[in-house]
Amino acid sequence: MRLLILCSDATRADIGQRRCGASMLAGLDRRSIAWELHRPWLPRPDLADFDAVLCWTYRHHLGENTLFHAARLEERCAGLGIPVINPVAHAAARHSWFLATWHRHGVPCARAVRFARFADFGLPYPLILRRDGVHMGRDVHRVENPGEARALIDGRLRELLHPDRRSRPGGPFDLAIEFVDTRGPDGLYRKWRSYVVGDRVIPRMLSISRHWLVNFGNLEEGPAAQAEDRAFVAGGEPAADLVRRAARLTGADVVALDYARRPDGSVVFWEANRHFLMLGDPGYEQPGRMHAATGRSDEERRAEDEAVGLAVADLVLERARAAA
Repeated sequence: MRLLILCSDATRADIGQRRCGASMLAGLDRRSIAWELHRPWLPRPDLADFDAVLCWTYRHHLGENTLFHAARLEERCAGLGIPVINPVAHAAARHSWFLATWHRHGVPCARAVRFARFADFGLPYPLILRRDGVHMGRDVHRVENPGEARALIDGRLRELLHPDRRSRPGGPFDLAIEFVDTRGPDGLYRKWRSYVVGDRVIPRMLSISRHWLVNFGNLEEGPAAQAEDRAFVAGGEPAADLVRRAARLTGADVVALDYARRPDGSVVFWEANRHFLMLGDPGYEQPGRMHAATGRSDEERRAEDEAVGLAVADLVLERARAAA
């Protein structure tokens, strides 16, 4: 079994700088899959030497038009009957594309509108205003009425005109999202995250907060939160079929999904993350907060990474055998 990995990284050390890449390579090794890295913009290898191709688009923005060249190589694979895992279609998509796609196909999610300046977005208030494609809860704001929305949007545009580039924010607000109140009867907000690798749904974490923006900065801690998280990870996602369907619509074979549940138990999807960070990645690791919120040890967290890596390897084997 020989696998060609299309990515921007040149060496194992490069691709292993992020936990998702390191776990993927470790999974391939444990399944005895011989692999080779290839930067798609370089001279093309002889594809006849490989049983499958895996597109690993993480950090693709560092390459030289990586997605374009990878798509061209994928076309050659299709002509040769070589399976492509995790194809690059929609690899550069932002929040708005995923939300629009889910909405169009009847997957429950928050409605969203892209914009350049303040307008009547056609969504009820309160609204969430953010920058499309920015992750980790950065620059996300809730506005209660049109006056607050206009003030926030116009104020950001004025800030962007500041003569000192170092004082400017990252960019203008360009995405309005319906605020779906998922607060439970106990006054707490919950956000679920699951990895989806092929058809396999791997529960990652149940985050609980008293704030509507659920992230590491405001998680509930202690035995009750830890028990809920452990029950989710151990018991699995009860709406696994719906999560799988949402994942398939992203076009990715390897993706992390963030979602919540309304008080009636129905699911609402927030985000799809093809280029997800994992606990342990620089800038994302918060071991103290993670342990306080979930009670998971370092060993348990490493096992989570290994499960994702092995799932990727098993998907490669499954697709290669089906094509043989």
